[in-house]
Amino acid sequence: MTATALLDERAAQQRPRPGVRLDSLTGLRFPAALAVLLFHSALPELPLFADPGVQQGYYHWLSQAGGLGVTFFFLLSGFVLTWSASAGDRPASFYRRRFVKILPLYYITALLAVLVMHAGSVPWRDLAAYLTMTQVWPPDYPLNFSVLAPGWSLATEAFFYLTFPLLVGLVVGRGTRRAATVLVVSVLAVVAVPLLATLLPEGSQRLSNEPDVSGLQYWFAYVLPLTRLPDFGVGMALAVLVRADALPRLSLRWSFAALAGAYVLALSAPVLLAQRAVLVVPCALVIAAAAQRDLAGRPSVWRAGPLRWLGEISFAFYLLHFIVLDALDTHVLHGPTDSVPAAVAYLLGAVVLTVLGAGALYRWVEMPLVRAYGGRTVRGLRPRRRVEPRAARTSTEPIGPTSVRSVLLPGPREVAVVERPAPVPGPGDLLVRVRLLGLCGTDLGFYDGSSSYLHDGLAAYPFVPGHEWTGEVVAVGAGVEDTWVGRRVAGHNIRACGRCEHCAARRITHCPDRREIGVLGDGPGAAADLVVVPVSTVVAVPDALSDTSAALLEPASAAVHAMHRVDVSAGDRVAVVGAGTLGLVAAQAARARGADVLVVEPRKEARDLAASLGLVAVERPGATHGESFDVVVEASGSTVGLVSAIGLAASGGRVAQLGTPHHAVDGVPVADLVVRDLSVVGVLSGVGHWEELVDLVVAGHVDLDAMVDRVVPLEDVRSAYERLADPLRVRPKVLLDFLSHPTTEPS
Repeated sequence: MTATALLDERAAQQRPRPGVRLDSLTGLRFPAALAVLLFHSALPELPLFADPGVQQGYYHWLSQAGGLGVTFFFLLSGFVLTWSASAGDRPASFYRRRFVKILPLYYITALLAVLVMHAGSVPWRDLAAYLTMTQVWPPDYPLNFSVLAPGWSLATEAFFYLTFPLLVGLVVGRGTRRAATVLVVSVLAVVAVPLLATLLPEGSQRLSNEPDVSGLQYWFAYVLPLTRLPDFGVGMALAVLVRADALPRLSLRWSFAALAGAYVLALSAPVLLAQRAVLVVPCALVIAAAAQRDLAGRPSVWRAGPLRWLGEISFAFYLLHFIVLDALDTHVLHGPTDSVPAAVAYLLGAVVLTVLGAGALYRWVEMPLVRAYGGRTVRGLRPRRRVEPRAARTSTEPIGPTSVRSVLLPGPREVAVVERPAPVPGPGDLLVRVRLLGLCGTDLGFYDGSSSYLHDGLAAYPFVPGHEWTGEVVAVGAGVEDTWVGRRVAGHNIRACGRCEHCAARRITHCPDRREIGVLGDGPGAAADLVVVPVSTVVAVPDALSDTSAALLEPASAAVHAMHRVDVSAGDRVAVVGAGTLGLVAAQAARARGADVLVVEPRKEARDLAASLGLVAVERPGATHGESFDVVVEASGSTVGLVSAIGLAASGGRVAQLGTPHHAVDGVPVADLVVRDLSVVGVLSGVGHWEELVDLVVAGHVDLDAMVDRVVPLEDVRSAYERLADPLRVRPKVLLDFLSHPTTEPS
């Protein structure tokens, strides 16, 4: 068996976890939005070609593109919301997150439509219906698509949002048999709805683009929120089945082929059936296949940075494109044309202008509002669970359970899950229920006994490891606001003395008496159900970040710190030696600053991972690379890596030592440092750079989920360490899941 086949087999054996981000699904959003733009460019209201025959042919080939895009979006919405649903999430919190994301852009683009498309004049009935998202409920074709045509689908999707807290309880947690039943019933319902619509009276309203279809039939089959719920049901059931690894391995290539074939078939099928029933199964296959590909860690062009960014702005693109088409048609194209080059320029211009406008709306409207108001708690809202009075919280009695499960390393290659007394938050502390714990090379050194911390007497068996973590605040100590309760957090692990000159200057990483939980000094690490952390050491995790990304903020922040230490800026030539977690994050962070980045990594699997992130990676520097880089980041922690880093730096260049060698390094060409006037800096921790890292991850510039090899339940902790030591592992990080058997809820 080849190494690739072995990796694929092991990936298939690993049950997917809901916290893993599926970036291919984000990348696929843009083609779906583009399909809707192309469909609208062919409508009779915006005729592109003056020749009736050419216009008819153009419309024919694009007639099902709108139905394809909308169906894909509805299925994807059901999938993503179910995939990311968390136990205990209140409906009010869910509604706030959803509507903070969609309503601002919905209203902004409505205002633009009124001003640009309607010259400031829209009937009050139409405007009121649009603003209240009720335009899709009456069987009135002109009203359904009034103000801004794409807005109807958001109003239909809003009904799904309102019912989702109820629907998710009927699908999630009921087993794969229930999910399979929901999938089959939903698909059958999608097929049945257009057939039922043909039995309705035709009425007086007719579709301008499909005169054979009545407005009433189209409303019932395509617009009515109740009859579109099965689309979302298909997506929800798929999420449960993919998460449970209950579907056969699907080929993304053949799924696209099936979708293309179904599209051609839809061109000849009755309109109502074509836009609903013909395309739903192929769309489901593409979504499931893309998700499986991400979970297996296999390369996917849809995860590339530019496509992910286009996917991120696709919501704004979807709402904005019709306004751009109308404006260009009226003021630039001046109606239908016989010129093919003019038509092509019109379409390209529409796409480019819509992308630019959508990017601006995403950056300056959508994401700021999501970050400010889309979190799991906001000031002024009731905490999700009652907390004890402050007097009780400062007592010595544990809050909630009296004991917790904890990972213990008794000696080399020994690991156990033991019961320990539950910690109690003191003044200024948070009590955090750990969700995920990251394991890294430092943890492997503690496990196999090779760590320099052990050999130098800075740590000793037995001890509780764990220094990369994320969790949810369940209680607070005296002096801490109750609004922290219910928030997802992550935090650094440095505990400084608070008395020395370094602490006074806020250089806590330099404190000679510092402790680092799970690494340095006495006290347990974070590998437990509950951990106590000072509120000053944590950062709130926005909803835009998955749990897996949050668990990696601690190590990844050091890479952002390195960018500051060597002052990476636009135009710099940057080499990163080593494609582990630190190296890949450093490379992405440097790229986000506008640098030209090259990754140097001997392992092919790691180079492939770098390539999947859109990075250029080589096995060894070529002759043209020698002494040519303004900045070199050494992220491997090896002697060979350090020597290579010095050799790659240009005269007067800067070298950041980000990797940590756990041994003395011999053979370093110190003379080269002097003769070539190199600056070499060491980088410890990322304290002070967490918020910048969170912004980079949320914006899609840094992908942390791609670092995760697998998430292992706590009871299989030994296999997690063994996987960490596996040289065939493609991705660098292994995570421990502490919610696989949740502890009792604290009161």
